[in-house]
Amino acid sequence: MCIVAIAHLASSRYPLIVAANRDERHGRPSAAADWWDGPGSLLAGRDLTAGGTWLGITGSGRFAAVTNVVEDGTVTAERSRGALVTGFLNGSAMPSKYAETLVGDGALYGPFNLVLRSGDELHFASNRSSAVALAAGVHVFSNNAPVSPWAKVGALAEMIKSAVHRDDHAELLIETLSGPQARGPLEQAADLHFVVGPTFGTRCTTVLTVDETGSVTFVEQRFGPDGESAGRSEFTFDCSE
Repeated sequence: MCIVAIAHLASSRYPLIVAANRDERHGRPSAAADWWDGPGSLLAGRDLTAGGTWLGITGSGRFAAVTNVVEDGTVTAERSRGALVTGFLNGSAMPSKYAETLVGDGALYGPFNLVLRSGDELHFASNRSSAVALAAGVHVFSNNAPVSPWAKVGALAEMIKSAVHRDDHAELLIETLSGPQARGPLEQAADLHFVVGPTFGTRCTTVLTVDETGSVTFVEQRFGPDGESAGRSEFTFDCSE
């Protein structure tokens, strides 16, 4: 299932490092990461069914990512969770203020975990647990409630802690999230980072870094149903925040 790891102000050299896997039905159409309205606007993949995204960053350095929360039964929601990400990235509200708006609107979405960053402020919001400001350090979220972490959450947290001190952290994190040792069927998703399956699986691995000068590197590695490479996109730019 989806997982997002964030090293927030955990290194003076890299104030932000993000490593994430997006798991989804292979039949749900999506577009590869790109600038939505030209360089400097919003850089993200795009869900072509509902029009939102699961993870993105703006030219000014605003960042957001969302996962669903797995629950028994089928939840019918009025709005797509991807709109939570684009709503923040296309706006100007600070993370704490944006999270406040979800107190009343959260019921309109399926269960979600949402992380928001602007400047030095990092905030977590959910319609299944309380919103909270996140301190400097490493934070990992998946498709479960934060109070009941899966085994893979702790494993990725330890890996990203070591990655912040390495020059090759991007390739290290991509290998951690998509390499052979990370793979398995959906039934093992609580323990393994990468899901392989003919109808549902890991669609992409994304690593995003912002260094102390504001230089951003964004790498998206995409995968097909058998876990084979289905393309790779890389972007670098200087954020203006």
